[in-house]
Amino acid sequence: TKDGTGQTVWLETGSKSTGMQHIISCHADDFQTKHGVTKTEIASHLETVFRQGKVEYSRVKSENGGYERLYSHNGKYYLLSGVGTNGYIVSAYPIGEKEALTLIGRYGK
Repeated sequence: TKDGTGQTVWLETGSKSTGMQHIISCHADDFQTKHGVTKTEIASHLETVFRQGKVEYSRVKSENGGYERLYSHNGKYYLLSGVGTNGYIVSAYPIGEKEALTLIGRYGK
């Protein structure tokens, strides 16, 4: 799908360190507690947030050349993501409003 920056982003099964396997193994509990999303709903939830969410900031991560992006959706969800320059979703996980607002203040437009 395309995100709010116009970049095509995509998700693969990946491994324990990248992609869907990483997201589920490391962040499934966060999705459940912060977004009310079960493990089986994560992929469709991610697609919705990437497609319809607002990009609060996007910055290049110097160590890997990819992007760190913070998305908000429906005024209640914040999703921090790592996206490669080719659009591959390396990681994504929910964060709380307080942390999101701090990051927006630091890196926002």
